[in-house]
Amino acid sequence: MLPPSWKSEVHKTVEEEIDTYEDQRQAHESDNSSQIAAGLKAISDAQNRQTKHQDCGTNRNLLVNIITVVLVFLTVCFTFKSWRTFEAQLVQMREQTKLTRDLAKATIDSAIARVAIDSASLKSIPVAGLALPIQVFVRNSGKSIASNPSVITSTNVFRQGKYLTDAWPWEQQKLGECLSQQPEEGRPPIYPDSPITPGELSVEKDKIDRDVVSGEKVVEFSICYAYVTFLEVRHSAACFFYQTGRWNGLRMAGCRYGGFNQ
Repeated sequence: MLPPSWKSEVHKTVEEEIDTYEDQRQAHESDNSSQIAAGLKAISDAQNRQTKHQDCGTNRNLLVNIITVVLVFLTVCFTFKSWRTFEAQLVQMREQTKLTRDLAKATIDSAIARVAIDSASLKSIPVAGLALPIQVFVRNSGKSIASNPSVITSTNVFRQGKYLTDAWPWEQQKLGECLSQQPEEGRPPIYPDSPITPGELSVEKDKIDRDVVSGEKVVEFSICYAYVTFLEVRHSAACFFYQTGRWNGLRMAGCRYGGFNQ
């Protein structure tokens, strides 16, 4: 059996070993805790840095987007303003072109030749079986000569009772023929303010019968001129009729469609 003093020594030694182990364990645990805390702090710092970086990136992207929107808005404003300016200039150019065209047209219209068929009359009263001579008065009311004038004439007779219905289609036909007529080269020109009378014009003798002499028939006479002025072909047409006893004298009256001067 061990002496009491040894027990005390052994017990003391054991307690010292236990204390030493406990101190080492606590120190080790403290070191581990420190390492864990350091690791957690490092992770936290990394997360904070990442968050700051993301915030900076987000802010940068937001700034880029704002600048892009502003630039697009300014571009749209500039384009709209440029278009409005161009539109105003285009309108002004169109108005100027129209004024120039109207001025040129007015200048040409005031200077071109205008052949007018003023009037027509019989040279004598109708006589059955004889040609009925007609005199026509033509003048150039324009400011330039009418070159290469050509003239065509047509005559017809209609019974008084059917005159209103039968004459109208014939008048329209002659009007259409006039518009397709062409000038004739080599013909003497018609000078401004110089009245002329075309050559011998008459209604054919086979159309002048007793009904024409008595007034049962109406005589119609159409005339058309085609001429050149300012390198442009123009036409003038007129239509006249005569009925014995309708009025005194040899004057012929204008038909319903009258005539026209281009």
